[in-house]
Amino acid sequence: MAVNLKNKAFKSISRRLVLYIVLCSSMITLVITAYQLRRDYLNDIAVIEHQFEAIKSVHLKSISESLWATDVAKLRTIIEGVSNLRDVIHVAIVEDGKILVAEGEKRGTDTILRNFPIAYQHRGITSQIGILEVVVDLGSVYKRIVDRGIVILISNAIKTVKSRAIVTP
Repeated sequence: MAVNLKNKAFKSISRRLVLYIVLCSSMITLVITAYQLRRDYLNDIAVIEHQFEAIKSVHLKSISESLWATDVAKLRTIIEGVSNLRDVIHVAIVEDGKILVAEGEKRGTDTILRNFPIAYQHRGITSQIGILEVVVDLGSVYKRIVDRGIVILISNAIKTVKSRAIVTP
């Protein structure tokens, strides 16, 4: 009878210990997942900033030359290329307050808008001849973060359940 009571006490303690381990590992998993998702978000924002810099350093010169020559066909081609960058939803060239060429539409409530002045140097004089407007949708960034979070949490839940099944007699 005494052995049976010790066995029940041991099982009770071991169950509590397993529950404690599962809860602690779940909390650690949540903290690490939150950290990883924050890092992924900041990385996505850095990619967007890098794209803005690439637009500024690569595309503005050809846009400037095409706008100066009023080569609308070439401007459309360049704008289409810029609009194909990740998360870009709207690109427009504005000249004298009017949209000359545009691709996509400004939709969504959470966006980043960047205006790049388009300048052209002619006979030693630099003039602003237009503005390149680029809109990036943060909704797609959030969607990727949520998708990653779901995958991480499901995979960690499976690992926790699997490890609990191995530990539990």
